[in-house]
Amino acid sequence: MAPYQYVPLDANKNQIRILSLLPGSHEDPIRISISQISFDPPERNDQETFLSDERFREIQDKLPETWSAYRTIEGRPIFGCEPDGQPVHISWQPPESASEGAFDEFMNIAEREEFEPAFEAVSYTWGALDTTLAIEVVDTLSPTTTAGTLDVGPNLFEIIHHLRLPEDARTLWIDAICINQQDLVERSKQIKNMRDIYAYARRVIVWLGPSSEDSTLALRTLEHVGKQIEFTICDTFMPAPDCTETQWWDYEERLPLASGALEAVLNLIQRPYFERLWVKQEIQFSSEASIMQCGDMAIRWYHMRRGLIRLPREMTALPRLNSVSSWTKIRIADRTAHRLKMGDIETLFDIAAECKCVDPRDRIFAILGLLPASLAQRIHPDYQSPVEQVYLQAFLTILDFTRRFSRIGCVGGKAGMRNRPSWVRDFTQSYIDNYWLQDGNLASGHSSSHTSFVAPNQLHMQGVYHGEITAVSSPLTGSATANYLAFCELVSVSLPNKTKNECLDIYTWVMTEGQLHERWPELVVMPPSGEAKAIVQQMCDGKEPDVPDVYREWFSETLMDQQQRGIIFVTSTGCIGCASPTVRPGDKVSIPLGSREPILLRPKTSDNAVQHHQVVGISYIHGLMEGQAILGPISVPWRMVIETITPVTIEFRNSQTGEMTREDPRLDPLPHDSRWVKIEKKDETRSPYAIQHYKHLDTGQVLTSDPRLLPEALRARGVNVETFILV
Repeated sequence: MAPYQYVPLDANKNQIRILSLLPGSHEDPIRISISQISFDPPERNDQETFLSDERFREIQDKLPETWSAYRTIEGRPIFGCEPDGQPVHISWQPPESASEGAFDEFMNIAEREEFEPAFEAVSYTWGALDTTLAIEVVDTLSPTTTAGTLDVGPNLFEIIHHLRLPEDARTLWIDAICINQQDLVERSKQIKNMRDIYAYARRVIVWLGPSSEDSTLALRTLEHVGKQIEFTICDTFMPAPDCTETQWWDYEERLPLASGALEAVLNLIQRPYFERLWVKQEIQFSSEASIMQCGDMAIRWYHMRRGLIRLPREMTALPRLNSVSSWTKIRIADRTAHRLKMGDIETLFDIAAECKCVDPRDRIFAILGLLPASLAQRIHPDYQSPVEQVYLQAFLTILDFTRRFSRIGCVGGKAGMRNRPSWVRDFTQSYIDNYWLQDGNLASGHSSSHTSFVAPNQLHMQGVYHGEITAVSSPLTGSATANYLAFCELVSVSLPNKTKNECLDIYTWVMTEGQLHERWPELVVMPPSGEAKAIVQQMCDGKEPDVPDVYREWFSETLMDQQQRGIIFVTSTGCIGCASPTVRPGDKVSIPLGSREPILLRPKTSDNAVQHHQVVGISYIHGLMEGQAILGPISVPWRMVIETITPVTIEFRNSQTGEMTREDPRLDPLPHDSRWVKIEKKDETRSPYAIQHYKHLDTGQVLTSDPRLLPEALRARGVNVETFILV
């Protein structure tokens, strides 16, 4: 038969295609029809499942004293009675004592409109396309008339076989069929519809692949665990209202699962589906009726996502989890289940870099639906534009939107693509394969970036210079003993006055990147520095470290991971840090305004003798991660801490008085004549940390940073703010 010829979509009607999978037995040839419909969903609303903070406080005030209101990860309202801080009663309905109609607004907020005609959207892995199989396309009005054939990959061919019903037609949306993949202009335009297609499908069918020996056990385990717990948008667990296991919500509780259950789950989440980039957007916007199907067995996505979030804690005991690769698979599955559609931008681009897609441009385009609407509308998908240009324009757009020089830019490491400025991140490389940092840093304080782009490849960046690299160690390995000996040798030569105890203390902070209880006081899963030092000392002595269960995940994800990458270095200012193995003596330490980490730069003299710099990458430098290079050290008794409320908040704690404040104690109060005032405003940039907004009373300008950290204000303090030319 002749190949099927697509009818162009009418852009004026914002058309999409849907297909009708005609009924048949397993042996019958696959037959479909393709039709075009107008697709006009409601205008996108990033706050679709949120009330304002003020309105939510009003909801809380209407509840009895021992009751609280929450929202599940999907935005569904849920109520809890917690007289002693422990959930006693969890309900989908407000308490009977509540006034009638008092919670109507809250109860209706997560409802979505139904779209007609109803269709199901399929989320799957394309798989290998080196061989294809033909399916027959028939005329929509005359099913006995053939319109041609379409070639599809073996994986999609198998999916269609499983989804076909014996007696009834099934209306589906499948990207490989409903978008003309040969038409680059159409593909670019249809990207804008992807989010809403999955959001307004009656349900999403996730195809995980054919069944295996333990896939049923894995699905049953995830389903059972998921039925016991609820998970809120504040990243907290609680018992499900209809649970049978009343303590499984407690993250510190070990779950009595069937033998082999965790191994089965680990095998399931290592399937290719979870590594695919496009599925992150597809499943995030799906309805609660959506299913995960493996062979002929299916469970609700609602239950599976809760199981995926709860079980990583249990998996720390599996012997197979000694490699970074295994933890990466667990992290990818865990992130797939979390609430990415309101997630911070940095995390979304980390996911884009670590997941798989066919076209490298998709590392930008595949997450557009997850980005803030005001940012996504500035990025225009174009499959005809060179990859390097797509990445450069995306970075400049994000930099202008967030005013943060963050790890969305170059994270350092491998050389990457040609024709790409060093300051633009290569999204074809997973950040896992390069040097990256854990969260919890504030190297430039609450400042914003001040940059300008000079075509074709220069970025002029304002920041502070803080010495240069004077000595580096050999690359770190999997041997803690060898790493520590290399560290001690480096320090003994470069900083001979450091005592043994000082060395161990600095080494612990550097190797854990500050992921310690002193910095994160609310997280019991992180040890205090004293206990962490004891674990590190045992490792350095070649002993099997005695790691309590509560710290096992921290140990695997932080300490074990860090010691297998990077190098240790010493700076001309006497600081010690860790960075990519590509770092070498002579590289400069810069603290760009708007950056949470120090950025290492390599001087490069241009033809006109103006010094340019290449970005080497980000770094962890002990003593510079809390704004010390700009504002000086934090005086005792103050300490910077991170509060894990939503959003995560960086605060300063007075150890003597217990006072907590977001105001940096190193900054003087705003002068009365400064004309800057604090205002309450929703953070549209989705910063990983809570942002205080400021407004200028005369100009109306609004800042997402502290005006006392503007370049001119810093220069008035005597801070030498320079301009670095990055190429």
